[in-house]
Amino acid sequence: EMMNLNKLRQDKIDDTLIQTINTTKYAYPEQDPFNLFCDGHILYLDSAYNNTVFYHITDESPDPYIYHYAGITYYKHYTAYTTYLDMPWEDVLRHHPVITPVSSTIPTGDRIVVYAGNRNYYHMLSKAAKSLLYNTDVDRVYFLIEDDEFPEPLPSIIQTINVSHQPYINKTGPNIAPFYSPMTTMRAILSKLFPDLDRILWLDPDTVVLQPIDDIWTTDISSAYL
Repeated sequence: EMMNLNKLRQDKIDDTLIQTINTTKYAYPEQDPFNLFCDGHILYLDSAYNNTVFYHITDESPDPYIYHYAGITYYKHYTAYTTYLDMPWEDVLRHHPVITPVSSTIPTGDRIVVYAGNRNYYHMLSKAAKSLLYNTDVDRVYFLIEDDEFPEPLPSIIQTINVSHQPYINKTGPNIAPFYSPMTTMRAILSKLFPDLDRILWLDPDTVVLQPIDDIWTTDISSAYL
């Protein structure tokens, strides 16, 4: 989802999301608060951008932009997943549409992508980012993680942020359970983590980008939260 950080700040929806996640129990805390408080200001994309595979290994549809494995345990059987998991970073970046110098500061461009994952999902973060960078031009990718160091070397276009001590989402709040780590709700604090950004693209780590997703950046979301 492309998040309009400016509008979330201006309407104080980001503060509302953080407060409700910390105080109210939700069945799906990474989704329900957004559906509730952003209602009427959500612009829906074609399902090809979120082609979800649940039940059968043969369910990969013919022409999606993004496969979303939605947490299924047999994602490693899919060709799209293994293709990028095994691809060296140098091959990924060689195919990257535009390679620009990467500084330590947040770039001013619009094409900023963020993933979040706990330690069990670090391998999926790398796979997801490889597929993204192989297929689409981006300015910067951020990994929100639980550690100061990532367990494998990453190219400079990817930077990590340790959010284990972030002050916004209460780790002992009502929505923390074995199957819902605080990382699933990190999208609620992106306006706080990136105060200078107007918008940011959040992608789940269990996704594979299969072709350019430039339309996401050219879509007008000025009146939408996401």
